[in-house]
Amino acid sequence: MTRRNAFGRRGVLGLMASGVAMLTLPYRADALTGPVSWQDHFDMIENGAMLADTKARTLHVWGGDGRIHRLYPIAPPGGGTLLWRGRTQVVRKVEGPTWRPGPDLAARVPGLPGVIPPGPDNPLGSHALYLDWQGFRIHGRAESAQLRHAGDGISLSNEHIAELFPLARIGMPVKVV
Repeated sequence: MTRRNAFGRRGVLGLMASGVAMLTLPYRADALTGPVSWQDHFDMIENGAMLADTKARTLHVWGGDGRIHRLYPIAPPGGGTLLWRGRTQVVRKVEGPTWRPGPDLAARVPGLPGVIPPGPDNPLGSHALYLDWQGFRIHGRAESAQLRHAGDGISLSNEHIAELFPLARIGMPVKVV
């Protein structure tokens, strides 16, 4: 007695075709969360504004005139670090940041150097935007898997943080939801 395929040849081919079709659809964060407008989060944006949506894992960036809008995929901090929520602002911008591990991370990762200079192993990646929350940043990512999510804050790919860096201004408001 042979077992009969429940789908049949046409069913399997149809399933495969629909899977391939789904791969061609563009990823849109607003398809998950709805359209996002700066007016929903900020009174004004004369210095530009950033909205980090941790649920949708996106960073919205608006220019000072409101016409420029960029959307970047983000990763929240790893290692069980809680992500702060609320309003803050950019207080410092650093290209090629230096990173120092906190005592808790140094205890978890034996042999971790006390300072990691700019370069591919730096957990802050190629650029960092320091916020007025102590130790919290919007930054790039290390290339090594071990330290990729060691930086405190919100990380973007190095390509995206390099694109965002010139758009960010000191005093630019940031809201994390």
